[in-house]
Amino acid sequence: MEPSSPGQDQVLVGTLGRAHGVDGWMVLNPESDEPGRFQPGSVLMTKLGDELTVRAARPGPKGSLILFHEVVDRSQAEQLQGSELYVSRSERRPLGEDEFWPEALIGLEARAIDGAILGVVTDVELGDTQDRIVVTNRGRSTHVPLVRALVTEVEVEKGYLVLDPIPGLFPQPDVTSSGTSAPSKLPSTGE
Repeated sequence: MEPSSPGQDQVLVGTLGRAHGVDGWMVLNPESDEPGRFQPGSVLMTKLGDELTVRAARPGPKGSLILFHEVVDRSQAEQLQGSELYVSRSERRPLGEDEFWPEALIGLEARAIDGAILGVVTDVELGDTQDRIVVTNRGRSTHVPLVRALVTEVEVEKGYLVLDPIPGLFPQPDVTSSGTSAPSKLPSTGE
């Protein structure tokens, strides 16, 4: 059976960097927090649908190194530089309490504790020490640390999350003399 190319059922777990040495070792830029993801015997798929079986993985001088059974020399390793590595969604680790896959958060409505609509989650930025959600409203993006103190509730099934932002994180709505919110005015385009 021929391997299928990555699609909706596939998730990115890493990207291959430059060749390291002459025996086929490559620099690995992992995108997975699954400790066993790159263990010997693990099968990964490239965007082109090629399967690669991990022969060995180890720490290197500037990150992780990986070697595949199908890559036997530097020339083959150089041809794979920049390749993205995928696995099936079904191979993901189980989520813990209060954990969410990034794509589950994208598209959620962001609400303040008082119910005011702050925008829509348009991206999730994964960081080494802290992840952030990007909330966009009227073309303005606000980066919000994904921490319990600021993101107080996530209701994926209901399509929203609740934020308790620090003052000044989001712009205040324009207020009319009667004390009610007025629509924000777009900047003039000079026409």
